[in-house]
Amino acid sequence: MNNLQGQSDGHRAALVAGFLGWTFVAFDFFLVVVTLTAIAKEIHCPDKDIALSIALTLGFRPVGALIFGLIADRYGRRPPLMFVLVFYSVIEVLSGLAPNYAASWCCVHCLESEWAPSGA
Repeated sequence: MNNLQGQSDGHRAALVAGFLGWTFVAFDFFLVVVTLTAIAKEIHCPDKDIALSIALTLGFRPVGALIFGLIADRYGRRPPLMFVLVFYSVIEVLSGLAPNYAASWCCVHCLESEWAPSGA
């Protein structure tokens, strides 16, 4: 705890922001898992397809971290962060316009849900 006393307000704010961001993502994941059956029923898919999509999205997290980590090491943190924010927004809009579950799955689960935010 003594190490935190010597830190600036910016360090504390970054720590709190990181913790709150992680908490929000964990809560979102928890809600999706708990409501998996209701989600599957709403979009007329078997539960196993939704569970598979959740597993695949979690598998993409290290892929995004690797890709954007390498890009950030080479070009700095700001360009990949800006790319991720724009990409995330575009994919979110496209997922809302998706005509069916398969198209939405490609947009949301594989691309936007895990590998893009792991770069931010």
